[in-house]
Amino acid sequence: MEPLKQHELSTALVDVRKAYRLLYHYQKRVLDLVQFVGDHLGFAYSGGYPKFSSPSPGNGRGKLNLWAWDWLNMYLYEFYMGKAKINHKELALSIVIQSDTGFFDQESKTKSRIDVEKFNNPENSKTRLIVVLGYNVWNPDIFSNPNKFLTSKEDSYVYEVDDKRICAKAYDLSLFVDEQSTLKQIDDFCSFCLRSGIAIKESEEKVSIGKI
Repeated sequence: MEPLKQHELSTALVDVRKAYRLLYHYQKRVLDLVQFVGDHLGFAYSGGYPKFSSPSPGNGRGKLNLWAWDWLNMYLYEFYMGKAKINHKELALSIVIQSDTGFFDQESKTKSRIDVEKFNNPENSKTRLIVVLGYNVWNPDIFSNPNKFLTSKEDSYVYEVDDKRICAKAYDLSLFVDEQSTLKQIDDFCSFCLRSGIAIKESEEKVSIGKI
């Protein structure tokens, strides 16, 4: 650990307390948003997967020399929303929160997940919600090439082989301001999937939903 003067540490810890409270509100909003989108499209949360780190140690297990990222799973996290039968087809849905594109946007060819000082600066990075829908296949692993899809320059992905399809699209989280703007992004995603031959809605009527 780098030595600090007591007043420097005290000042830094105030920022830490502010950061944790801010993260609480941020993550609560993300969870409510994921629930809202899932309900509207007719899917239910079925488990989650950290995509940047390992799962948070629990039940007294884990080691103290693990990455600090292992305690910060929502830097990049996939909410698997399970399967649903729509228009006589079984579809699967995931909603991914990408809290920061900074790691993926950095110029360095040898990227280190623990060298945060080399991440792209926060002002030029993005926070995104990525919606992924699959038909007849659910193993495209769009995260296998993170230098492509997870950079802020790439916002859509389509996989089509025979009758197997995966559609994924990333949205800046700032677009999800309220219920009306969220429904607009959901409609955009449905249209995006429809252009690839996957109809999500059973009809044009919107499902009755609550507020975010």
